[in-house]
Amino acid sequence: MNQRTLLWLVPILITIHNVEEALFMPAMIEARNAALPKGLSGWIAPMTSARQLLIGLLIVTVIPYLIAWKADWERGLKGKMLLCVQAAMLINVLAHLGMTIFIGGYSPGVVTAVLFNLPFSLYLFHCVRQAGWMSKSGMIRIGCIGLLLHAVALPVIILLAGMLARY
Repeated sequence: MNQRTLLWLVPILITIHNVEEALFMPAMIEARNAALPKGLSGWIAPMTSARQLLIGLLIVTVIPYLIAWKADWERGLKGKMLLCVQAAMLINVLAHLGMTIFIGGYSPGVVTAVLFNLPFSLYLFHCVRQAGWMSKSGMIRIGCIGLLLHAVALPVIILLAGMLARY
């Protein structure tokens, strides 16, 4: 598979994954919010609504397309940015698996995470190493940035989506 195709598969597979989340997560969020005791619901921050989730999913779906639009693997930062995004998606697979185990059943997004994002992530990072596109230390940096994207940037986007959801 050529580099350009690999780069474009990042946003395409994110879209497929986010569609699964958009279809099934709003009901889970609304049920969770309704089940929280009144005193506790105001204390939990941020209290995520279905609308907020959908706006957040739209944001995190569009950003990789904007990056991929001009990405060139060997000459630019944008290819590396897409690798960071895919590293975040690989971490997201682990988050979905953890949530599925925690709740003892289906968690929205776990199907596409396991069927698409896990194998694609492993394949993509294997191709990167095999082709010599990035050193081992570079791959470690990509993984660390992916972790930061998942742990910090994603919650910030959800907070931003909450602000947008009020309008």
